Amino acid sequence: MDRFAVALIFIGVFLTFGGCFEPDDGDATTEVTGEENPKPLCIKEDLVQTLTQQIERVRLESSPPIPGIASAWVYADEPDYESFEASAGLSDLSNPTFLIPQDTFQMGELTETFVVAGLLHLQEENQLSLDSPLRDYLSEGVYEPLGDIGHVSLAQLARHESGLAGSYAETLPSDPTPAEKISFFESENRVLEVGEYYPCPVNTVLLGLVIEQVASLNSWRSLGDFLKNNVALDSMNKTDFPTSANYDVVKGYEVEAEGDGQSEKHLERPGSYHWGDRHLVSNVGELAEWFHVLNSTDDVLPTAATELMTDWKGDFGMGVRKFSLKSSIPGLAVGQKGGLPGYAAMVTHWPEASLTLALAINQTGAIDVETVLTRVLDVFLEEVDCAAFPY
Repeated sequence: MDRFAVALIFIGVFLTFGGCFEPDDGDATTEVTGEENPKPLCIKEDLVQTLTQQIERVRLESSPPIPGIASAWVYADEPDYESFEASAGLSDLSNPTFLIPQDTFQMGELTETFVVAGLLHLQEENQLSLDSPLRDYLSEGVYEPLGDIGHVSLAQLARHESGLAGSYAETLPSDPTPAEKISFFESENRVLEVGEYYPCPVNTVLLGLVIEQVASLNSWRSLGDFLKNNVALDSMNKTDFPTSANYDVVKGYEVEAEGDGQSEKHLERPGSYHWGDRHLVSNVGELAEWFHVLNSTDDVLPTAATELMTDWKGDFGMGVRKFSLKSSIPGLAVGQKGGLPGYAAMVTHWPEASLTLALAINQTGAIDVETVLTRVLDVFLEEVDCAAFPY
């Protein structure tokens, strides 16, 4: 969908009761049998229109309004699946440009899900074991600045159970190597046991270095190519793991502490600054499809490998977590969320319903992305009327 098409939809939303109206059923006259009140089959154009209306509604209800929201759904449709996506708002406030679903966002900690998938791929190839300690794959000199962690297993790193807690020093170079990220890591004054959950970005940096070593990559900068070649879908043309200062994402904005002002955070750091833990860029359509395929087919990883990601300890697995989303969709919600200043994204899959929802916004500091996704979920399900969404 190009920006002209988005503009036409947006104008239609604006002119029709402020964007809140019952969706047109179009020519969806075929009904699903066996139900007391059968719903019509889904017409993609109606789904896009309804989703666009409700995204705009949620965008404007936020305070201050979110510059732009993009969202994508994937749902079961025998023998495979179908998808649709929509967006509302702007990708650039200084040079007003309609946001389109294909636009890319910085995805933050969603990077972890891909890194864990890469590790599981190597385990399937019998090149490593997640139960093995870090010292089996990296020399002590690599992780020595972090303390005595050689005995920590790869699975514990992937689960954020390494016992590490902290963040990078403000003096971290703007275009760092992974070794510099480790050297400039500052531990918090917090006592943690190995096996105790606590999210720490350097865990995933270490796992990225393990992949580099085990897969015999030419450079740490090749991690993204490895992930795209081995655990991504061929259709993921907008997804990347940049390590430079130049890459294509929408403008991001952070709400100021006081008032409704928003400061631009576009490409505030080069990709290398977030290497290994937060340097994924993608769009909602590619993200939703990938996460749906990962969790419902063997096309990314064998089912047995994917199940290791959801071998829960409490609410957390490896690269994914449980979400307690209040909705009428049945069953457990599995997903991940992440962000950087000016950007936030989330993806959620309901295995029982075989549904996946991805959402991204170009604003931080005012509203959590999980709150936005839950609101979009609620208002969309209130309005949609087709068999794939009987909730």
